[in-house]
Amino acid sequence: MAKEIVFNWAQFWDAKSQDSTDFQATGRSIMDVTGFLYLVRDCALALELNPSDEMLDIGCGTGQISLALSPFVNSVHACDISQGMIDRAQKNLSDVPNASVSLGTITDSGRPAASADKVLCYSVLQYLRHEQDARDAFLEIKRVLKPDGRAFLAANPDPARQEALVDVINDNPDPKSKALGLSLLDKTLWLAPKRAEEIARECGFEAKSAQVHPRIWQTFYMYDLTLWLAN
Repeated sequence: MAKEIVFNWAQFWDAKSQDSTDFQATGRSIMDVTGFLYLVRDCALALELNPSDEMLDIGCGTGQISLALSPFVNSVHACDISQGMIDRAQKNLSDVPNASVSLGTITDSGRPAASADKVLCYSVLQYLRHEQDARDAFLEIKRVLKPDGRAFLAANPDPARQEALVDVINDNPDPKSKALGLSLLDKTLWLAPKRAEEIARECGFEAKSAQVHPRIWQTFYMYDLTLWLAN
């Protein structure tokens, strides 16, 4: 049996972290400002943020979302798999007194147990390899959440709408960008919304999936997943 080749996402995002703008570095180069504001709004609403919250932002990228949400919580800890992204996030959050940054992943955040009221993972689940990795991610989120905690795993690709993304990639006039987009399709975890809900429930969560807000560009192929601890 051939040995599985594991794609190095940390290396990929280290390279992306050197792009000229934060939107480009986090893969949001075609997102407009209004779309980003809706993104922040949806995160705040889904997580039901309040001023006493200790928030964990897993897969923080350059720290844009942590920065935007920091005024609405007591503290935000941002982590990412990429040292390049961490360096950039630390710079972006250097004037935010209630924010901190460290290396960490969705399956190993490095944070203490029961330390977060709210957990955000924006477009992170897709960079896992298998369903078992998704299960490990849900268990890690459960470990770091406080008993009444809540998590928002936003912008996850829906396998039922993969062809819509393929069409968009093929319409890209830049051959290099098109080739990269197509090459990443089979390196991405396409976990159906109902299956994601099932795995989350098996891990002790209540779960609800919904299409990404129509004002956010990923709406045509991605869904959001909200988790809260079952009683």
